[in-house]
Amino acid sequence: MNQLKLLLAVAALTSASYAAPVRDHGAKGDGIADDTDAVIRAVAAGGAVQFAAGTYRLTRTVTIELVRTGYLSLVGDGAAVVRMDGPGPAFHFVGTQEKTASPADFPPEFWRTQIMPSVEALTIAGGHAEAVGLRVTRVMQMTVTRCNFRRLQHGIHLTERNRNVLIGNCHIYDNGGIGIFLDRVDLHQINVGNSHISVNV
Repeated sequence: MNQLKLLLAVAALTSASYAAPVRDHGAKGDGIADDTDAVIRAVAAGGAVQFAAGTYRLTRTVTIELVRTGYLSLVGDGAAVVRMDGPGPAFHFVGTQEKTASPADFPPEFWRTQIMPSVEALTIAGGHAEAVGLRVTRVMQMTVTRCNFRRLQHGIHLTERNRNVLIGNCHIYDNGGIGIFLDRVDLHQINVGNSHISVNV
């Protein structure tokens, strides 16, 4: 019996370290409260940052430094909206990728912490004229799938250096600037497929 209790406790701790529902960190998701600090706390916990149905209001950028958070994903349930009510990106993913995409150019610790951050099944909408959906800087294998970007300045903004980007099954529609903005970026491979990208002017 004691061994079973120990196994259940370990399973609970393991699960908690890899799942960070934003509501567990104080987010309301009612479209009125400022959920920025709660989302920042969930991101700091690392793992899968989960957004249940609702509208989560941000007023400043949530910066995700992968060297600090380790493996991280933002996961919606298809009915979750993040509304950026301040200037700049709702989420800024920042990695430490500085060389080529050759496997030899990555130290071993990089593969243990920073590969394939992802955003899935979220709508990111703009509530400010200078709001941006995602900004991605020095990241390896950024993956964005089944997302909706609307009423933003730019949908996805790639800067400085990124490697092996995948964007698929997304709607990037009705934005005031550029849908997918390759902003003087040193980029090795980007695959964009099965996505609706239009009315970005």
